Amino acid sequence: MKIRPSENLKDIALLYVEDDVAIREVMAGMLKRYVGQLFVASNGEEGLEIFKKERPDIVLTDIRMPKMDGVTMAEAIKKIDPKSALIFATAFGDTEYLQKAIDIGAQGYLVKPIERNKLLEKLNFIGDAIVNARRKEAYLKLIHTLFNAQKDMLVLLDKNGQIHLCNNAFEHFCHALGCHHNKNFFQLAQRIGSLNGFLKKYHNDVHQVLQKIHHSIVELDSLTGRRYFKIHTVEVDHFILLEFSDVTEMKLEAAALKEENMIDALTQSYNRKVMTHIIQRMIDYGHGCMIMADIDHFKQINDTYGHLVGDEVLKVLVTRIGSRIRQEDFLVRWGGEEFLIVMRTNREYAVKIAESLRKVVSGKPVEKVGDVTMSFGVCCGKIGSEKDFYNLIHRADEALYAAKQAGRNRVVSCQDF
Repeated sequence: MKIRPSENLKDIALLYVEDDVAIREVMAGMLKRYVGQLFVASNGEEGLEIFKKERPDIVLTDIRMPKMDGVTMAEAIKKIDPKSALIFATAFGDTEYLQKAIDIGAQGYLVKPIERNKLLEKLNFIGDAIVNARRKEAYLKLIHTLFNAQKDMLVLLDKNGQIHLCNNAFEHFCHALGCHHNKNFFQLAQRIGSLNGFLKKYHNDVHQVLQKIHHSIVELDSLTGRRYFKIHTVEVDHFILLEFSDVTEMKLEAAALKEENMIDALTQSYNRKVMTHIIQRMIDYGHGCMIMADIDHFKQINDTYGHLVGDEVLKVLVTRIGSRIRQEDFLVRWGGEEFLIVMRTNREYAVKIAESLRKVVSGKPVEKVGDVTMSFGVCCGKIGSEKDFYNLIHRADEALYAAKQAGRNRVVSCQDF
């Protein structure tokens, strides 16, 4: 069976060293067809000089040669590059040299006269290993680069809290905190007020602590000031990836908005004064989704139970909705019993969230009133101007009207009617 050369050999540079002119010419002609780059030398001294200059991936060399034999050359090459791949061509009587070659760390040997299939079998095996290792190293460098390019702090832990990998953002934070992470996350966490509270509460149970801090926001004091981070945990085989997203700016913005009287006094959601701020953020983002929500038959609730009970219904439902939307989303009391949710996301996620809000609203009776439902209209699109922003709201309102007309307690998106 004729063995074919591996495609990976085209990415391999090979140094062939042979003192016999006839053998050298025949073998060189054959090797040129297999490898990407071929260097040829007539003795060990010449081969060593070529290796120093060109650093080939594989060295195929005769053992017995004038000036410098193949074993002596190989020993020098191994001192330069211990990972270099060596193949020796040997005659049956070269057992003493061959043992030395094996001791050096040769990847194999071929008995003269060299058979094509055996040569290709050896070259394919070594060439594939070299190219695959090279690709793996490139992938790891890429992953490491991407890992360190993240602005969020990333930490890879085992289930004992030992840190196996962390990115530059985490290293910089530890420095700003005035300490080293010591390769153990929970030793570091003991110095961080919010996290130390979790450790004490759950008696340093690693798995339980990681479950509890998932999606929580912790407050950390560093040398650069107080910062707020949202923690996300992901289990990967026997490891846990911790992601710390800096939400300090968001927290400060929320505090500023509250101070600027942009919070609805009854429901603690935003009021319409926040719209200027939201519009600019959505224009900067360039795309967004609007969810218009309205309490079904709210007038009947007010007429039957009174406005004070109606106010309690509003507060209960806003609490339920607030528990299901993200920190970065805006919940605005649009008027009376109607609410607007502004999200930086796509239509699929917005519809999914609207459906989860519908279920959480209707999933539990409200005290004194019983079952209460809401209808939702969803619309998403590009936002390049204030006009685009309000156009999406208008279309979401139309979708809400369609949901009401279709029987209430449902979600309708602007592409569904």
